[in-house]
Amino acid sequence: MENVTIYKHALALRGSGMRVPAIAALLGKDRATIYRWLRGVRYQGLREFERRKKECKRRRKRRNLDAITTKLILKIRREYGWCGQKIRFWLRKEYGRNVGLASVYRTLGKHMVLRKQWKKNDYTRGKVPKAQKRRDVGESDTVDLGELFAFTTIDTFTREADVQVGESLEASEGKKCIAKTAERMGGFVIWQSDGGPEFKAECHDELLLHSKRHRTARAYKKNEQAHIESFNRTLRKQCVGHHKYRKEDRATLEGQIRDFLHLYNDVQPHLSLSMMSPSQFASQVSHLR
Repeated sequence: MENVTIYKHALALRGSGMRVPAIAALLGKDRATIYRWLRGVRYQGLREFERRKKECKRRRKRRNLDAITTKLILKIRREYGWCGQKIRFWLRKEYGRNVGLASVYRTLGKHMVLRKQWKKNDYTRGKVPKAQKRRDVGESDTVDLGELFAFTTIDTFTREADVQVGESLEASEGKKCIAKTAERMGGFVIWQSDGGPEFKAECHDELLLHSKRHRTARAYKKNEQAHIESFNRTLRKQCVGHHKYRKEDRATLEGQIRDFLHLYNDVQPHLSLSMMSPSQFASQVSHLR
C-alpha cells in the first residue's frame, strides 16, 4: 500500500463505520495519527491534504553555487571588503546573478575567516574587576564643569579619591591629570575608565605606566563604573554643584576641590566603611597591600 493512498484508505474505513482504534490496528499506526489525518482531511480536503503530505516528505535540495559565482563573491570581498548584503547587490547589478544572502555568507565562511573589521573599544576588558586590597582596582571618569573638567579617580576598596582639573577632554590633558593622580595616590593593579577620548592614545599609555592593565568599561553599563559614578554625584552635591565654570575660575575651583577632598578622604564617615573615613579605613587595611 502506497503512503499517498493510506490516507484515502483510512478515510474510507472511517466512513464505513469502523472505529478509530480498529483502523489504527489495521494500518499499524497510532490512534493519535489517525485522528490527525481525519482532522486534516476534514479541514483541507483529501486532495490538498495528500499534496501537503507528499511535499513535506520531499527534502528540498540545497542549491549549489557554480564556480564562477563563487569566484566573483571572493573577488569582491578581497577587493572591497564588503559585507554580504553589498556583495549580493553588486552581483545582481554588475553581473546579473541573483544569489541568496545565506549563500554569500556560506561561501565567505567556507573560504575566509569572517570577523568584524572594527571594534568600538579596542582595549582589553575581561571580567569586571573586584578589589581585594588597597590599590587593587581604580576607576576614573570625568565631570563636565563648563570650560573646565574634573578628572576623578577612586580606589574601589578604600574609597580614597582624587580630583584633578583639566581644560579639555583631549588625551593629552587626560595624560597630565592621570600623572598627577598617580603621583598622589600611586598606581593600581587594574585601572578602569570609560571609553571617552580623554582616556585613549597617550593617556592610555600613561595609565599603563601606573597599572598592570587598563580596562575600558562597556558602553551603557553604568554599573561597571558604579563607585566613580557615586563619587561624582557626591562631588556635585557637596562641592562643585551644577555651575558652569570658566577657565579663569580654575584657581578658585581647585581650592574648593582641595577642601572637599580633605573632608571626603579624612573626615567624612562612609556607610560602606563601617562609618570610618577612607583614610582611617586605609590605615587599618594597609597590611593587605
